[in-house]
Amino acid sequence: MSEELDPTSSLAALYGYRAKKARERLGLTQTQVGTRTHTHSTRINQIERNTGSRPTLELSKLMDQALDTDELLQDLWPHVESERYPDYAQAFMRYEAQAVGIQEFTGHVVPGLLQTRSYARAVLRLAQLPEAKQDVERNLAARMSRQSLILRPDGTRWEVILDEGVILRVKFPPDL
Repeated sequence: MSEELDPTSSLAALYGYRAKKARERLGLTQTQVGTRTHTHSTRINQIERNTGSRPTLELSKLMDQALDTDELLQDLWPHVESERYPDYAQAFMRYEAQAVGIQEFTGHVVPGLLQTRSYARAVLRLAQLPEAKQDVERNLAARMSRQSLILRPDGTRWEVILDEGVILRVKFPPDL
């Protein structure tokens, strides 16, 4: 018999716990939920046990529909996703989102909010450990979504001093 997931241990654990409780309330099997969400039952099991990769927003929407959870899993998803980042990065992203203005100097790399999709992908590929390469696209999407902070009409005022060397030194391998 498997050990019960502690929903207070993390938001991802709460997500899995609530998904399992909703499934059990409806009397569904993991296979039935998987069929309704176009997902393998093993993936549903991973979510309920908080193992494997985090659920996507798309899967959260499908699970809300399949489990009749009134968008609960969609509401939990951004918090589950934010747990992927270290505490210091979560705090930084909160401050960044609340800021009226940001001033930055960088001498090594183009700041994330200014990176093009291809530049960011290359930086992420070079920075990742070989076993984490499958997360490059997810990290890329997260990085690109942060650009809305400065691109929206009422966006944060952002001033950057970029060392010329950042541009002159860029030499990515040809396959990137």
